[in-house]
Amino acid sequence: FSVKTSQGAKQILNDISLSARNGELLALMGPSGAGKTTLLELMTLELKAGEVSGSVTLNREPMTFELFRKHAVYVEQYDLHWGFLTCREIMRFAA
Repeated sequence: FSVKTSQGAKQILNDISLSARNGELLALMGPSGAGKTTLLELMTLELKAGEVSGSVTLNREPMTFELFRKHAVYVEQYDLHWGFLTCREIMRFAA
C-alpha cells in the first residue's frame, strides 16, 4: 500500500509502502509517536481523524475490511487476551 496522512498541520506518515511474502509474519516497531497506530488504523480502515490522501491496496486491489481479514490479523498491544495463552496461541486465535 501507499498512503500519505496528515493530522492538522503535522505530517504523520509520508509515502509508506510495504511488501510481504505469503506466510510471512511481520511486526511493526518504532518509538512512541512514530505513527505505528496511525499506519495500522489506515490498513484496517479504522482511521477516524486527520486528512488522508493516497490509497491502501492489497495485491493491487483497493483495501476493504473483508480483504484485510482474509490476509491479515491485527492484535492490539493491550492485554485483552486470556493470560493463559502463549503469544503463538493468541495469533492463531486472532487469525
